[in-house]
Amino acid sequence: MAYAVVASFSGASKTTVPIGSVDYDVYEFASTGGGTITFSAGGDVDHLIVAGGGPGGGNIGAGGGAGGMLDGLSTVTAIEYTVTVGAGGAGVNNGAGTNGGNSSFNSITSTGGGAGAGSTSVSPTTGGSGGGGGGYGSALLGASGTSGQGSAGGNGFAGGFQKGACGGGGGKNAVGQDAVFANAGDGGNGMASSITGSSVVYAGGGGGAGFDIPAGDEGLGGTGGGGDGMSGTDYPVAGAAGTNGLGGGGGGGSRGDGFGGNGGNGVVILRVASPVVPVAGINYWNGTAWVEKPLKYWTGSAWVAKPLKRWNGTAWV
Repeated sequence: MAYAVVASFSGASKTTVPIGSVDYDVYEFASTGGGTITFSAGGDVDHLIVAGGGPGGGNIGAGGGAGGMLDGLSTVTAIEYTVTVGAGGAGVNNGAGTNGGNSSFNSITSTGGGAGAGSTSVSPTTGGSGGGGGGYGSALLGASGTSGQGSAGGNGFAGGFQKGACGGGGGKNAVGQDAVFANAGDGGNGMASSITGSSVVYAGGGGGAGFDIPAGDEGLGGTGGGGDGMSGTDYPVAGAAGTNGLGGGGGGGSRGDGFGGNGGNGVVILRVASPVVPVAGINYWNGTAWVEKPLKYWTGSAWVAKPLKRWNGTAWV
């Protein structure tokens, strides 16, 4: 099927990019709340749908899971569609925050990222990608992700009063890293998409924090907008936020009631082939649609090629 034709839109930015020999119109919905898009003709639409990332845990927190990520080709009809963009989950200073918000288009929904574990015994939550497990008080398993959208969070490590470390949040392309002794887990890496014409990595998990781990051993955010976790040497310090527009998970907050980093907002990107603009002398209106002028004409008995020259009475010119 041919690409759909866009009649109007709201809440998005539009750019036109050449990819190979074809020009494409790209509609990027990056503001939470989303917008609408109306098609004047049905057809195919390339889509990338990334949900809001989950927050890191607070007060010795694990990394938040990335927002779920779905890409592919869907079919639309000539009606208006609502586009929803999920906000990143909010971190708290003691425990697990709220999951990231869902993003959706055309009945396709990506699930918000799960929150990282926090405090001494607050478990992580499941999501598009799962939050990482805690490591202080008791080693908690990382939470699971949603099949096809993301990965599980890494496990925490309970190594004694001063050596607890938390796992990284899951990313689209990889599970969160497990914590080992005094090394917190990195967030799982995200996945690249070239729907905009350039390769961009989305949906990385947040890094974990630890009780008394030294600087340099905190978990780093995964590629695709994951926020870094905090060490235990300076406190209280909030975990780094996930990147807005990429759906990254937030980093884990330090001890002393450090807030978990907020998850990054999601994004919905839609792409269609740019409509062909009729050119006078090349296309003509047949009463229904613009069509190419024939390269041959009817002599009364046969179709023959139109001459590329004309007779001026003396010569072909």
